[in-house]
Amino acid sequence: MGRISAEEAEATLRAAGAEPKVPYPGRKSLPWESVHVACGRVISPRLSNLRDGRGLCRFCAGGERGSIRKTQHADAAVAEMRAAGWEPLSPYPGSDGKWVARHVNCGVERETTLNAVRSPSKYGCETCWRRAERHRTWDLQSALDFMKSVGLTPLDPWPGGSSQPWRARHDACGREVTPRLGNLAAGQGPCNHCGQELAHRKMMLDEEGARAMMQRAGLEPISAFPGVDRPWLCIHTECGETTSPTYTNIKRGQGGCSPCGDRTVSQLLRMPEEQARELMRKRGLEPQEPYVNSNTPWRCRHTCGKIVHPRLSTASRGLGICRYCNSAFPFDGPADVYLVADSKA
Repeated sequence: MGRISAEEAEATLRAAGAEPKVPYPGRKSLPWESVHVACGRVISPRLSNLRDGRGLCRFCAGGERGSIRKTQHADAAVAEMRAAGWEPLSPYPGSDGKWVARHVNCGVERETTLNAVRSPSKYGCETCWRRAERHRTWDLQSALDFMKSVGLTPLDPWPGGSSQPWRARHDACGREVTPRLGNLAAGQGPCNHCGQELAHRKMMLDEEGARAMMQRAGLEPISAFPGVDRPWLCIHTECGETTSPTYTNIKRGQGGCSPCGDRTVSQLLRMPEEQARELMRKRGLEPQEPYVNSNTPWRCRHTCGKIVHPRLSTASRGLGICRYCNSAFPFDGPADVYLVADSKA
């Protein structure tokens, strides 16, 4: 299948039931931001997929099956919360969403998340933990045994109590840490470094999900997914430039294309054309073509009648206005040429 024109591409898209939001990206394999007429959602189909008979809108393609699948996930989440001793009081918001629930043991209502309930804490409820901690007593042997049970080897004598930092070595990684016994008993991890590394690994996405998010941002990845914080080689579909944003920055809403960002900033800072023309006229220059920007040579006629090409940035400072008027060399007339020869050569 050869290259098609923008008119043919738009006709194909409309025939499939979508209305383009942006001009045809120029290649049938690139996502094309459009609106699905039937449901009103913004989609990004590929023209090549449409011509092969594939679906147009992934939202509508889910249909009843997608609704059933969401219901099944919610039911399983509610069952998991109840098994952990929580009674949900609001609809399931997702595993990391704030979920209002009542802890059956103490009756306290609070916001929690399914992932927090799943964490291997000794107590799933902070209120219950504080009540138990107030009545818990530690002695040297029980403190040492507990430190050993969470993978820590003390490096200093026990400071006494549960609220003082206790210098220890994390057996798993060998790093030196200073946790508090009370925090460990509440389920806090023994090593901040290992916890951060684990969190980073959890952030690693499958490549398909990561690609989908980049494509929604108008970027087409052309290399394998390198991780959330590493530059990912992509093509910006709007301008065709190759760029290397990170997944994390795109997720935060940053732009993915430096050249387009530079052009946007340049347009915001660009002097209005009428103001630029007035500035040139004050220097005795009459522009002969449209204004581009302050660093682009601008074809003008000087009061002496000659055509010159000064830049606005220099002309505004009184520099480089007319080489015919401001040079001893006669650019528009005859000149003497002197040749120097070496008589000993």
